[in-house]
Amino acid sequence: MRLALLSLVTIASCGRGGFDALVDARAEQTDSPLAFTQESFASSPPMEVYDLLQLTPTSSIAVADQGLWRSPGDGTWTLDPFTPITLYGTIPLGNGEAYVVGNVDGANQPICARVTPTTAANEDTALDRALNDGWASSPTDIYIAGYNAYISHSTGDGTWTTQTSLQTDRFLSMWGSGPTDIYAVGDTGSIFHSTGNGVWTQQMSGSTEQLIEVTGDGPTNIYAVGYNGTILHSTGDGTWTTEDSGVTDRLLGVGAIDGVYYAVGRGPYVLRSNGDGVWTQYPIDVPLFQLDAVVADTRGGMWLSGEPGVILHSP
Repeated sequence: MRLALLSLVTIASCGRGGFDALVDARAEQTDSPLAFTQESFASSPPMEVYDLLQLTPTSSIAVADQGLWRSPGDGTWTLDPFTPITLYGTIPLGNGEAYVVGNVDGANQPICARVTPTTAANEDTALDRALNDGWASSPTDIYIAGYNAYISHSTGDGTWTTQTSLQTDRFLSMWGSGPTDIYAVGDTGSIFHSTGNGVWTQQMSGSTEQLIEVTGDGPTNIYAVGYNGTILHSTGDGTWTTEDSGVTDRLLGVGAIDGVYYAVGRGPYVLRSNGDGVWTQYPIDVPLFQLDAVVADTRGGMWLSGEPGVILHSP
């Protein structure tokens, strides 16, 4: 059963336009909460939901400290038997399938599983540390990244080739605009870029803060977020500029949805920008320790997930 969250304003219409209209109407009312619906778990909820993804209109997945959760799109989530593992990232393949990555609980044994709407099967990566995230331009061009700054690549045949291992830093997130434009970010402000040739070149971020997530909506508009309210922006020329987030919390997730940019982190709020370098904070009226992910769905809405184990949907 879906539980409606309290809000000072009612959304009059569904879809992305309804949400944006609500946000725009509150440009001068940052003390008002956004309206989301809290989705439910069929069993005890996880402690933290790190990421989620819509595979098809009737099949969505979420990754958490308890493993893999599934939903048919009705607002309820069921734990997949593919446990006990901790999963951190989802990698859409664009064909109704995805990879999920993480590690076996209590062991430095990475998990890299290919997931369909009904199955999940782990693949041997030959790595020895946890995996955090990845990115794919297609089902035949897939990257995964994690501890020891591992980056491995697969053509989708179940075999993986390691491209880099720095042995010190962690890569925490990956994103690309296409097969020849790929980014990986992580500890101490690390940002690496590849043209898809297996070579990774470091870019100077101008920050030593841990970067948690990177995303964009094209080769000339890329954002990375991290500790101490860090938001970095690049036009794809290899240089990064700091933008003022207005917060000092850890920012853990960033999303680009219909030309609008959202960031979330240690608190019940969403930061929103039109891409002009100005970020505005909008509270969410639900008790939260932190939000880890902000993700679009194919219905024109938005999901948020975080800790304590929670999945919110708007509209």
